[in-house]
Amino acid sequence: QVQIMGLDALGIGPATISVEVSSAEGRVSRSVSTVVRPAYAPVRRIEQSSVTGPITIKPPASLVAGLLPGAKLQFTVSNRPLLPLAGAAQEVTEKLWWYSYLKLNVQRGFVHLLLDSHNRQLFGVRTLDESSRQALIQSVIDDSVAQQTPLGHFFMWGKDSWIDTQLTPYVAEFWIKARQAGFRIDDAALNRTLARMRQDLQNGGNAYLAHEHHEAIKFANNAYAAYVLSLTNAAPIGTLRTLYNEHAKDARTLLPLVQLGLALRTMGDKNLGDQALALALNGKWDSAWGIGDYGSTERDLAWSHALLVEHKLMNPAWEAKVLPLGRNLTGRSRDQRWKGSYFSLDEAVALVRLGVQLLQQPAEPLQGSFSSGDSRQPIASKRQYSVEFAAADLARTTAALESNGTLYVEWNSVGFSKTPPPADQSQVAISREYYSLDGAAWTGTDLKQGDRLLVHLRVQAERDIRDAVLVDLQPGGLEVENLNLGDFSELAAVKIEGRPVTDYTYGATLRRQEYKDDRYLAAIDFSAWHGDNINLFYIARAVTPGDYVVPPPFIEDMFRPQVKGQGATVIARLKVE
Repeated sequence: QVQIMGLDALGIGPATISVEVSSAEGRVSRSVSTVVRPAYAPVRRIEQSSVTGPITIKPPASLVAGLLPGAKLQFTVSNRPLLPLAGAAQEVTEKLWWYSYLKLNVQRGFVHLLLDSHNRQLFGVRTLDESSRQALIQSVIDDSVAQQTPLGHFFMWGKDSWIDTQLTPYVAEFWIKARQAGFRIDDAALNRTLARMRQDLQNGGNAYLAHEHHEAIKFANNAYAAYVLSLTNAAPIGTLRTLYNEHAKDARTLLPLVQLGLALRTMGDKNLGDQALALALNGKWDSAWGIGDYGSTERDLAWSHALLVEHKLMNPAWEAKVLPLGRNLTGRSRDQRWKGSYFSLDEAVALVRLGVQLLQQPAEPLQGSFSSGDSRQPIASKRQYSVEFAAADLARTTAALESNGTLYVEWNSVGFSKTPPPADQSQVAISREYYSLDGAAWTGTDLKQGDRLLVHLRVQAERDIRDAVLVDLQPGGLEVENLNLGDFSELAAVKIEGRPVTDYTYGATLRRQEYKDDRYLAAIDFSAWHGDNINLFYIARAVTPGDYVVPPPFIEDMFRPQVKGQGATVIARLKVE
C-alpha cells in the first residue's frame, strides 16, 4: 500500500499517479488519474485603471495574494473604456459547474459559437481547440433537441422536469445562429419551435401568473420571440404592431423594446420600429433584478447594445448609455454579496455578444509589448489587446505601452483561496447533519468501507428565490447512493428524534433531485415558502479508505449569483478504514 496525500490544489485535475514495481519475477506498472480540487468555489479578482501612455506598468501583487498556486491571470489594454469581456467569456467557458440544465448548456454552446478562432484571439482567452469547440456546439444542439417537447417548448432539467416557455426563443436563436455557422440542425425540430412561437405570439403569449411581474415577463418573452421569428422573416407584422401599441407599457426594461423594434424594422415597419427603439433609449428604467425574466440592468444594457451594433444602429446617445457598464460590473468586486463571481451567466453571455460586435469596430491601433517570464510579444491590435499569463511569472511581467493618450488597463485573476471561505447564512441558511441508519447522530467516528450514513440538509430562505440549486459535494471517501434506482422505503423507515424522515420533508417546492456519485443536487422553489424550512435527506456510503476534508454544503440562485448561502462544516474531516 502507498499513502497519497493531496496538498495544494492543482486545479480541476486530472492528476496522474504512476507506480512501477520491479522484482526478480518481473516488472509491474500501474497508472491512475484522479481529480484534485478544493472543496469550494474559485474567486475572481478584477482591477481596472486608466493610465497615460507611453508608460511601462507591472501587475499588482494583490492579484494572487492568498491564492493557491495555479491561478489564471490575464492582462487587457484598450483605448476605450473597458468592459470585462475576457472575464465574461471565462465565466461561461472555464468555470466548473456542479450542475447542468438546458439554459446553462445552451449558453455555453452559444458562447463557444461566438468565440471562433478569430474572436478567441481578440478576447485573449484559451478555450477549446477548434475541433473540440465544434464537437461541443454540436453536442449542445443535439442535447437540446432531445429536451424539446412535442409542442415545441423545452424541459429545463430533462424530460422528467418542468417546462419553461422562456427558454423557447433562446434555444431557437441558438439553433438559427448555429445553422448559419454551418452546424447540423434538425429542421423538423427547428420548424416545430418556430411554429410554436408564432402561434403563441398570435394568441397573446404565455401567461406567467405565478410571478409578481407577470405582464412584464409576458411582454419580454413575446418581444424576444418576435425578434427570433424575424431572423427567418416569419414574424407576423400585424401581431408585432399590436404587441407594441397595446403592450409596450408593460416593459420594465429596455431590452424587449429593442428586440421588438428590430423585429418591426426587419419585417418592414421602420417607423414603428424606430418608435420602439426611441422608447427604449429614453425610458427611465429601474433595476431589472427580480423581474423574473433571468435578466438584470447590466445584462439588458449589454445585450441591447450588441443587437444595435450588429444591426448598425448605434449612435452617440446609445454609446453614452453603455459607458458606465464596465464600471458598474467591476464595482461589484467591492460588494461582499458577490464574493468573487461578478456576473450572472446571462450577463456573461450578453457581454460576450457585445464584445464580439465591439471588437470588430475600427479604432486607433495600440502599440507596445508584453513580457512575462521568458516570453515577449508585441501589442498590436486595432481596439483591444488581451493575453493570459502564468501566476508563477507575476514578478517577471511588464507591459510597455507605447501609444499616446489615455489607455484603459485591466488585470484579471481566477483562482482558489488558500483558506476556505467562511460560512455565510445572511441570505440563505443551510446546515448539514449526519446520522446512522438507525437514527443515531454520527459525530465523526471512523467509518469502515460499506458503512452508510443518512445525510440531513436543512435550508431556510428569507427571501423569494424561485430558482435555487443546492449542491452537497462529497468528501473523497463517500459516494451518494442513487435513491431513484433503489428502495426508497429504506430511507422512509428511518426515524430522527422519534419522527419518520418523511415527516420532515415538507416545505418549499422541490423541483428536482439528482444523486451523482460525488454530489447530491436539489432544485428548489422558495417563492411561496420563504421563511420556512425545507428538509432534504439522502444516503451516502463509505467506499474508499483515506482521510478526507469534508466540503461545506452550498446553495445559490441559478440566475442571481449574489444570492447564495454556504453552510459550516461541523465535521471538518472524516476517515474511512
